This record gives sequence, structure tokens and C-alpha cells, in this order.
Amino acid sequence: MSVKTQTGSNAVSEETAKNQKPEGAPQAEEQAKPDLPITSEEQPEPEAPEKEAELETAEQSEEQDEPEVTESSEEQPEELSESPAAEQAVATKPVETKPPKKANRKLRIVVLVAVIAVLAIAYLSGAYFFSQRFIPGTSVNGVSVSGKTVDEAKETLREEAANYSLTLKERGEQEEVITSESIQLDLDFTSDDTLDQAMAAQSYRLWFVGLFSKTDVEMHPTVTYDDTKLAEQIEALHAMQSENITKVEDATVSEYQSGQPYEVVPEVDGNQPRVKKTNRLIREYLAVMATELDMEEEECYREPDIRSDNEDLVKLVETMNQYINTTVTVKFSKKKTETVDAELVHDWLKVDEKKLTVELDEEKVSDYVSELASKYNTIYQPHKFTTTDGEKITIEQGDYGWWLNQNKTRDKIIKALDQFKTKTVKPVWLQEAVSHGKKDYGNTYVEVDLGNQILYFYKNGECLLSSYFVSGNVSTGHTTPGGIYSITYKTTYQRMVGADYDVLAYYWMPFNGDIGFHDATWRSSFGGSIYQTNGSHGCVNMPYSKAQTLYSYVEAGMPVICYY
Repeated sequence: MSVKTQTGSNAVSEETAKNQKPEGAPQAEEQAKPDLPITSEEQPEPEAPEKEAELETAEQSEEQDEPEVTESSEEQPEELSESPAAEQAVATKPVETKPPKKANRKLRIVVLVAVIAVLAIAYLSGAYFFSQRFIPGTSVNGVSVSGKTVDEAKETLREEAANYSLTLKERGEQEEVITSESIQLDLDFTSDDTLDQAMAAQSYRLWFVGLFSKTDVEMHPTVTYDDTKLAEQIEALHAMQSENITKVEDATVSEYQSGQPYEVVPEVDGNQPRVKKTNRLIREYLAVMATELDMEEEECYREPDIRSDNEDLVKLVETMNQYINTTVTVKFSKKKTETVDAELVHDWLKVDEKKLTVELDEEKVSDYVSELASKYNTIYQPHKFTTTDGEKITIEQGDYGWWLNQNKTRDKIIKALDQFKTKTVKPVWLQEAVSHGKKDYGNTYVEVDLGNQILYFYKNGECLLSSYFVSGNVSTGHTTPGGIYSITYKTTYQRMVGADYDVLAYYWMPFNGDIGFHDATWRSSFGGSIYQTNGSHGCVNMPYSKAQTLYSYVEAGMPVICYY
């Protein structure tokens, strides 16, 4: 078999023929190879393995850059066509067709121009459309107005306002709603040209920027509503109903309980609304169309002014407990005392609820001391007396007896309590008597029997002196009065001067103003009925020696009991 050889791109090399063996052909080593004559021009020069690899890489690059052209089977060598193996190899090889580079470049240019044209048309259309409308991404007070004119935007905002409602969050997780419809809420844009300004300020030529960004315009149109209907809505709120309101109460001091200390009574927060503030806040929230009013956060409820942890309140309780834990004993005698303790003091505490301070109520303490005076004072009170003759009489007049200095006694009690010192104090007297018993004059006194014109001096119940005397002249209206008195003082050599007398007494012992005991050396007789027509100007005239003796016995404050 002879094989024709061709040069150029259509030649089939021996290596190609080898690789295109038909399926099932014997291995190359076992089958004899045909002798293919190779011309001198086609004789390849031997190359190193590295060189062959570089050539193969170069060939592969050329094949990728240039389109392959596969010739038909008619152009193949006859011998190769006649070979079944060669025919099968040619038939199974895929045929690829690639356009030229110039054609691809032209196609891309056409597509690019078309896209640019479409984009230009879209841009210009958008610029024209948004020249009188809000660009994409524009909202007013959170409401989208993209693509709307100013009037359309206003209408959109009105529609939103029609669906608006204000929720009131009340204490105790209670919620109530005031709807736009219930108060006929509407928007008035007359005094707000924000939308016009926003339209004028927007760059409609860059309208497409809004596709990737957001712009929110804040405006404040005038919110209008029916004020009468709003007032009705507020008045009807659950929080405003008296039956639903728990009044707020300040923390305070507990009531006094016998034997128990004072304690802090906790405050009551309640849910009593601040009506004026709540009304004002509701209108403010409506004005900006806020959707929720938290009455707790906005302090729409009255709060206690004084809470349990208030330092002044805690200190007040401590001070009040100090007062009631202090006991003052008022000692009138060994057997007669009065106790000032918590049962009395708790009622004397005067608390300033604003300043949270406490002090003793002086008026109440004075009332208490006045009661003590009524109990222990004997001055100007009737006195029972048994005469030397054994007659029991009642003496109504006179200024002898216990006389409490109420102001000073009150001050001593208050001082002791203010110092929180449990102590015993003695009352202060304007005038003292001998005893706090039934007979405050005791057993040492001067008894003056004006009817019989005789006096007696008793010391500790024993009569040490008796003497006749001459008392005040009844006929001239100088009658010596009866009653119980006390020696004011005593002195000697007392000159006594009157309209019709001027005398010197060696012993002078007054007991009832200007009336007193004194010697009368100008008289020669005493006793009997002399006083009826020739008596003194009211004094008790005594013989010199008797007056001298009496002077030695009496002291200031000693009782003098006069009776008829």
C-alpha cells in the first residue's frame, strides 16, 4: 500500500495516525507498522525532551488563540480515508466553530450603546418625572411620599392622620386610646411651607440617588381637633374616675400605742393624677402626633412628698421615741408625787409635718400644770379648823396656803423632757404652806379669836402663849377681818403713821397687808369689848410683854388663823 504525503496544515503525521487507532485494534508493539516515506523537507530534526515540551506548550497556546479549521474527509489522503481506523478517528473528533474577533467586538459595542441609550432614557424620564415630585427615598415625618406632588403628600399625611391615635399608658398596666376620629383631628398646612421648601431643595437631577438612600423631612403642620370632644375624652378616662383613684399619702409617724414605740408608716403611691399636667401633656403630644404617652414616665401622677427613707422623718421618729421614753417625777412631798410619762407626753408632742420636727406643746404642758395647781393649791380655798374651845369651823377668807408658780414649774418639766433625762423635779411655789395634808397650816400657828379678843400661839400642837388684845374699831368701820393668813415678816421699832395717829411699835409682825401684831404701850387694858368702840385701825394691839414673847416665836410664813 502506497501513502501520499502532503505538506502544510493538511498533512497528517505519523503520531496522529497512531493516536487515532480504531477501537479494538492491536497494540502498536505487536502489529507491524507500515513504512511511510518521509520527504527530506518533512524530516524532523531530533530535539531534546525539554524542547519538545516547550513546543507542545507553544502549540497549545496557538490553538487557543486561533480558530481551528477541520477539513472534510474528501481532503484527507486516500489511504487514510480508506483506513477504517482513520475514518472512525475523524468521525469522532468534535467540530468547533468560533467567530472572528472583529465580530465579537462589534457586538459588544452595539450592546453597550443600547444599554447607555436605555439608561439615558430612564434617567431623563426620571428627572422629568421627579422635577415636580418627591424623589425616591423621601418621607415626611416617617410617612413615604416618594413620587408624590406636594398636594398629594399633604393628602397622604391627612390620610395617615385619620388613622392616628394616642395611647395613654397608665399606672397598673392600664392603657387607653384617644383616636383621631373621636376628637375630629385634622392637619392644617397653612402656616407650614416645609413641603414646598423640601421640594425646591431636592436635586431632582440626582433623583436616582434616592434609590440607595433615605431622606426624612420633619414638618409640623398645625394639628386641629374639637377641643370640647377632647375634654370629654379626657374626663372619661379610667385614670380620671374617682372610684378608680387611690390618693397619695406621705410616709408619716404611727399613732401612739401604749407601751409601743413610734414607727414610720410607709407612704402610699396611689394613682392620683395631676389633672392639669395630664391635660397639658395630652395636648402637647397631639400637637406633634406622638403615638404614646407614658403617664408614669411623664410624672402625671402625684408623688408622696415624704418617703419612708426620708432622713428627717427617721430622725423625727427617733426624737419622739426619746420623749416618750423619758419620765419626769414632780415631787410635792415625800408621799405626794406626780409622774410625767409616755401616757402624758405623747399628747404634748407637737409635730411640724412640713419641717418634720417635733417639740413639746407648751400650751398643753401649761394645762397640765394648771391641773396640778388646782390639785395642790390651797390659797383662797376654805380651811377646816378646830378652835381652842373645841368648835369646828370653816374659814372662807384669807390668802394662806400653797400657791404654785405655774410658769416656772412648767419650764422645769419641759427642760427635763427636752434633755431626755429621767429625773425628779420639785415644783416652784409663789407661796408655800406648812403641809400638803388636810391641815396645810400644820400644828404651829397663831390662833386669833376676834370674838373673844384672845389669841393663842401653838407650836407642834402645844399652846405656848395666850394673850388678850384689842382689834379694829367696829364703830368706825375698821373691823379686823377674819380669815387665814401668814406672817409676812417681822421687825422692831416700827413707826406707824395715819391721819389721826403717829405711834411707835417696838415689835411689828404684819400678816394681812397693813394689819399685824404689835405692842400698844399707850393702852392700859386689853380684851373684852373695847374693840367695839375704842379699837384700833385694824391691827391686833397686844401688851408689850406678850408682843415681845410672840415676836420671839413667829417666823415669816407662819399661819395666822382669825375668826369670830
